[in-house]
Amino acid sequence: MQPYAITHQGNERERNEDRYFIKQLSKNTVLLAVADGMGGEVAGELASGIAADTFSTFKLENADPIKALHMAFEATHLKIVETAAKNPNLSGMGTTLVAVVVLDQRAFWASCGDSRLYLFRQGQLHQITKDHNMPGMLLSAGEITKDQAFKHPMSNMLMRSLGGKKWQPDTGDFPVAPQDILLLSSDGLHGELSHFEIQRILMSGQNLESRCDDLLKAVLDAGGLDNITIIGVEL
Repeated sequence: MQPYAITHQGNERERNEDRYFIKQLSKNTVLLAVADGMGGEVAGELASGIAADTFSTFKLENADPIKALHMAFEATHLKIVETAAKNPNLSGMGTTLVAVVVLDQRAFWASCGDSRLYLFRQGQLHQITKDHNMPGMLLSAGEITKDQAFKHPMSNMLMRSLGGKKWQPDTGDFPVAPQDILLLSSDGLHGELSHFEIQRILMSGQNLESRCDDLLKAVLDAGGLDNITIIGVEL
């Protein structure tokens, strides 16, 4: 279980406001997280950096994984709010965050914003998390289709983010099995590539690193308008 991560500022952005975090908690337990900062100038980098710093001290020990993740999300949110309150130039600072702990053949996850967790199993890609943005809300309500949600003009309107008024994460867990692939991404990936395109590349049969590299290349070839971060782990 060796995670592979790649991040890129994209073709259009001057800086990369994404951050990712990987931590081996024990021999068979790993923590993975992706944060996508927002707020303009240095604020986005600062917010996603706070998330990475918070998760650098993440400890599981005997705690319930979901509870531990929720506490880390709350600590990140409070630190962002506290930091922004001290500097008017940081007003509106926030970050998305998706994190997963793989432990004892289960994946425990938490998500706030529109970064995603996917499960790729036996040739099929399953989106585990819901997007906390306008098209995600409309999709959950059954008012638009998944195809309509992709490339929706209001996809950048977040309904939840750490540092925002609404920040409570969704959480959950599910069983994992050998040869499953977990994929975490910022919206620089799934904002450019459709569900089918991501699945097609993951079905290539190459090693995990090559598949993740091919995902990044496909995004850049498609425009690469945003920062892109991908973490993959094959179980």
